[in-house]
Amino acid sequence: MLFIISKIIFTFSRFVSKNSIFLQNRFATLAIINFKLIAMKKLLMIMSIVFICSCAFAGTPPDKVKKAFAEKFPTATKVSWGVEGPKEWEAEFTLEGNKISANFSEDGTWLETEREIKVTNLPKAVLASVKSKYSDWKIVEADKTESLKHGTIYEVDLKKGMKSKSLAFKENGMSIKE
Repeated sequence: MLFIISKIIFTFSRFVSKNSIFLQNRFATLAIINFKLIAMKKLLMIMSIVFICSCAFAGTPPDKVKKAFAEKFPTATKVSWGVEGPKEWEAEFTLEGNKISANFSEDGTWLETEREIKVTNLPKAVLASVKSKYSDWKIVEADKTESLKHGTIYEVDLKKGMKSKSLAFKENGMSIKE
């Protein structure tokens, strides 16, 4: 009888020691997973706060910029502001039913205005230039950009199968970006 009891105790102690190692490993794994979850939650919280703050503060340009915009586009509606660069603001708005964007420097200087136009409204010289070099490509979008630095530029987005290409032209059809 004593032999049987000692055998049971020995078997039980082996079972407990094996399972305690298993349980220790399982608890360590759960602790690591819990730590990772807490770290991910904190990171997500920080990213959310940064995003909310950037959205809240990005939409208010300096008074000089707002004044210059109002003078240049007095009938604009649905105006939303964003930061385009370190010292540049972009207004996206509707003017006479067209969606337009305009950029201003921090001191209120107008830099450029960009508007989407119909392909049929591209200058004939631009269309001819596109057709001569890219006859098997489809024009999917056209923009007209006016700026102090470059004058009037026509941007054309082309597509051919899965490939896409963006080109820029002067009004006379001269290519300035391929």
